[in-house]
Amino acid sequence: MNSSPPVPGVPPSLLQLWQEENQTQGGLWNGSQELGWEELEEMLFLFAKEPITISLTAMYLVSFVVGFVGNIMSIRVLTRKRRSRVSSLSATRSLLINLAVCDLMVVCVCMPITVGNLIYKAWVYGDFLCRAVPFIQAVSVSASVLSLTVISVNRRAVP
Repeated sequence: MNSSPPVPGVPPSLLQLWQEENQTQGGLWNGSQELGWEELEEMLFLFAKEPITISLTAMYLVSFVVGFVGNIMSIRVLTRKRRSRVSSLSATRSLLINLAVCDLMVVCVCMPITVGNLIYKAWVYGDFLCRAVPFIQAVSVSASVLSLTVISVNRRAVP
């Protein structure tokens, strides 16, 4: 048994993981240890059972479904060939397609990663995504905002 006093703010179950008998021989050399599924789940899903996390996850899920379906429908309608007198792709139409594609990137890239960061307390997506996701999120949100800006300038300039 360990006679050391508990550390304030750290759950006792996490302290038990650091006891010497729980570490493997390899873990003594590189600081790692073998964790069971329960311990790993407890470490990763720190806030998963709080009501705020559950409600935010549900709202993100609804927003994801509505955004995904809405943007796919917009792209489908805007790229469909029509039999009207103006069958070519107008500037407003191409800007709306661009906005739908940018919003689809926001829905498919930004929202799942944000929900993952909300649920997990550790980064679980790997080293490459750790570097790529902030760039992709910034580019997709900036492209969406700039598309809205160009649409509004185009609407104001063209009567």
